[in-house]
Amino acid sequence: MEQRTAAVEKLTSEQEKWNSEIRAKILGLKEGMLELKEIKEMLQDLKKGDRRSKGGESLVNGEERREEPSRQENQWEKENEGEMKLWTRRVELQVFEGVDPMGWLAKAEKFFEVQNLTAEERLKLAFISMEGSTSPWFSFWIKNSKNPSW
Repeated sequence: MEQRTAAVEKLTSEQEKWNSEIRAKILGLKEGMLELKEIKEMLQDLKKGDRRSKGGESLVNGEERREEPSRQENQWEKENEGEMKLWTRRVELQVFEGVDPMGWLAKAEKFFEVQNLTAEERLKLAFISMEGSTSPWFSFWIKNSKNPSW
């Protein structure tokens, strides 16, 4: 009987591991789909001749007007002549379900730095991104910490 119990526990443990791996792969696929959707939208805008992103040009009263680039843009262009300037992209903080905590923390840190967020904003966004069993744990930690900080 003990052997059967041990065998069932081993199978359950393996199944939980596989489920975690599948969840991680599904999250990766969801992110990939969001990126593809954004690319599709950008291509549609380009195909339509979207005038909002026409390299600093816009139409005012039916006439084309060239906007002056800022000093910072001029400096960037001088430093990176000949390179395409396609670095803008919508970035979201990844959902955390308890899988790969070190990887999630690294991505969260990068996101927080790029967004230039305060410690309080970082905690709020981290809490919002928690799902599954991580959300109650994080809530408990926030309530019981004397001075929670990122």
